[in-house]
Amino acid sequence: MYISRHLAFVGALALVGLMTSTARATVPVSLDVDYVTPVDSGPASDGFGAQLHFGPRVELGILQWTGEVGLGLHGFSEGPTVFRGVIGSRLGFGALVRPTIYGHLGVGHANWSVQDDLTHLTLDVGGALDLQLAPAFELGAHLGYNFIFGNGTIDPFGFLAIGGHFTVILDGHAHTHDHDDDD
Repeated sequence: MYISRHLAFVGALALVGLMTSTARATVPVSLDVDYVTPVDSGPASDGFGAQLHFGPRVELGILQWTGEVGLGLHGFSEGPTVFRGVIGSRLGFGALVRPTIYGHLGVGHANWSVQDDLTHLTLDVGGALDLQLAPAFELGAHLGYNFIFGNGTIDPFGFLAIGGHFTVILDGHAHTHDHDDDD
């Protein structure tokens, strides 16, 4: 049994190695534009915001995994301005039309004018639907829940973000060319 577990582990590593050697790597850079609405989060009303996110994408056939870094700014009328810095990932399935799920963790700051500011751990989870318009350009729509944890004296702040995004795909491979010298 001990040997069969090790053989299964080595086989799984070999399979992952074969899959990643044929995988195509790219770097998507996306800008989200959002309508935001607070969810059980004190004195705040709807607002707008944006988030920039980027990171390496590995494509394995019709499955795509993207590791991301993101920076966001969302403003609420009669509420805080929220700044977020996050890391996380996306998992998409499809080629031309691709449903995607995502999640991120990071640090969030809610800058209030009517109460103390809140800086704490933040997270988001959501889904998107992307449409590839060209090999290096995608458009999409998304819906996500964003949350900044409370710190014991200041309540947490959560909100829904509904919006659209556009993505530019940068090629992650360095190209080399062999040149023959003409003498």
